[in-house]
Amino acid sequence: MRRSYSVRRGARVVLAWAVVALATPVAARADFTVERGWDLFSTVTPATTFAGITFEGVPLGTFDFTTGTGGDFGRGIGVRSVGNADTIVKRLSTVTVPAVNMAGSTPIELVALNLRTTAPVNFGLGTDIYYETLQSQRRPGEGPLVASTGTLTIFFGPEGDPHGTYSTTLEVNFDLRKGSPTGPIAQSLTEHLISPAPGLTNEWGHNPMPPNALQIEDVNVFLKRTPGHPADDDRSRDFWPRGGPGGSLTIFDVQDPAFQPPLPGVTVHAFTVAVPEPASLVLFGTGTLGLIGYGWRRRPANS
Repeated sequence: MRRSYSVRRGARVVLAWAVVALATPVAARADFTVERGWDLFSTVTPATTFAGITFEGVPLGTFDFTTGTGGDFGRGIGVRSVGNADTIVKRLSTVTVPAVNMAGSTPIELVALNLRTTAPVNFGLGTDIYYETLQSQRRPGEGPLVASTGTLTIFFGPEGDPHGTYSTTLEVNFDLRKGSPTGPIAQSLTEHLISPAPGLTNEWGHNPMPPNALQIEDVNVFLKRTPGHPADDDRSRDFWPRGGPGGSLTIFDVQDPAFQPPLPGVTVHAFTVAVPEPASLVLFGTGTLGLIGYGWRRRPANS
């Protein structure tokens, strides 16, 4: 009887500890991963300049997400409305680090750029409005298709908002066209950009900043996906860029001094996270100020 009592009492003690353990909150393990996806931006004028000349963005309207390396990663996205976005950067691989305060990198590709001068200028074919278009989107007979690529490095800080910092390098190969986005090519140029600018910081988080940012599932939101699109989608692997400390949304990309000679004049691409156009009620909104190295923007043929 004495032994039976001891066993029963031991069982009660174990059960009590189990109840305590279940009732005690356990901190969730941080997921130090950013999935591949797209960053959609809208150019800011007059802050965007190329060779000292002011450029403005022209909304793409729609975009085919199979464009560029890897297509749409098998997600079935296809052509979608992209609000007022005129610049789109594609993250080509997943970034994962094993612990906090570590960094990882992914190749990136500039897959859309839609810019034009705000006033008539002369880039060699006479005075007119000139458009900046990517060499990767040339038509047959216009020359080789040259991608604009670079690297995004993401630093993962403690879980929170912001979650860390990031930096980019980008080689932009573009054409300047006279009169329209499909007009004759006046100049074909390459520029090397870095971000942030010296002395500045770029931050990022899992949640859109500002909250009305343009959000498209499988493009820039709810990227923690597995086949079948489970119901437990969350934002823990999303990547939303922003500017420096203090909630700033402004990002500056500048010419990389390692590549000489740089293009003449001041070159800066100022942008915000894209927001839906008024008619694009299907999508959420956005608006994150940023500057992506010097003023270059591409305008697609349907602009």
